[in-house]
Amino acid sequence: MKQTITIIYFTDNAGKARTVEFALKSLVLLIVGLFILILVSITAAIFSFKLYIEKGRLTDELASANMEKKSLEERFKDMGAKTASTDKRAVNNENEKKTELISLHDFQIKKDGGNLAVSFDLAKTNSAGETSHGYVFIVGDYGGTYICFPEDVEVKDGFPVDFKKGDKFTIKWQKHIERIFPSFNGNAIKMVSIFVYSAEGDLLIKKEVGL
Repeated sequence: MKQTITIIYFTDNAGKARTVEFALKSLVLLIVGLFILILVSITAAIFSFKLYIEKGRLTDELASANMEKKSLEERFKDMGAKTASTDKRAVNNENEKKTELISLHDFQIKKDGGNLAVSFDLAKTNSAGETSHGYVFIVGDYGGTYICFPEDVEVKDGFPVDFKKGDKFTIKWQKHIERIFPSFNGNAIKMVSIFVYSAEGDLLIKKEVGL
């Protein structure tokens, strides 16, 4: 026997009644479906709320991480600038110290016929007993053609290319140096340049004399 549920309702004040019959099985299925729909809706709402909270937390953590990264970058930048400044000061002080170690004195140029004699003294400027080492070049400019002491040294734009090919010197107090430049294909020498390098290749002295 088919089980049904009958619903009686009145359509107006006259007392006219109408009836609706539902199969019990269909009504149960409808109620179960509504329950499942409500349960799913509640679960989805809870999941959405948790997702919103998690998203906010992750956003805050990302913002905090970016701020920390920026702070670290600025800190490293400041440290790098301070290190570079310190290194630059140290290099400048070292170069100044090296430059003060050696000086050039009694520079003389004497003409002897068609030749030119160049002489000078390299001297230490401090009174310490330590010896100073380095390289010296004497370059004669004949108007774009160069003669250099020591010989067979490549000169480019008036400068020796390799500082290690210069005349090596060791000075405890003072050293006298003299070289003679000959005439070159009838051309007179126009300039004499002295280059003094440290043993590490730092240019300590550059002296140019036009003739």
